Amino acid sequence: DGAVAGAVRWTLRGEERAERAGARQAWLHLQAQAELAMACQRCLAPTLEAIELERSFQFVADEASAAALDAEAEHDVLVLPRTLDLHALLEDELLLDLPLVPRHASCPQPLAEPATAPDPTSAPFAVLARLRRPPS
Repeated sequence: DGAVAGAVRWTLRGEERAERAGARQAWLHLQAQAELAMACQRCLAPTLEAIELERSFQFVADEASAAALDAEAEHDVLVLPRTLDLHALLEDELLLDLPLVPRHASCPQPLAEPATAPDPTSAPFAVLARLRRPPS
């Protein structure tokens, strides 16, 4: 199947694990794939950026537990909310995975050659300097 720009395919799976102390921990596993249309920062033409992410979230009861676990864990640790907005979580994770500088591996059209250096006497500050000189 062909990828459509803007289409996001995702799956969520919940899990409950028994921890050492006998307490039960809630986990959420997220997988997502998307191709997003962005502007190439080299040539400014549209480019499709493929995003694939896989995240695991461990839910804990309070902020203190989250802070303590987050420092040592490789996965994300979140405080278990009363209600969880899964679409907002997915959107946040996709935004965090976007490239800082989207660009083509090889731009489809050659980049414009840099303009030749301007005449230094026509530069704005050179013109101002001439205006400040007393008439001869």
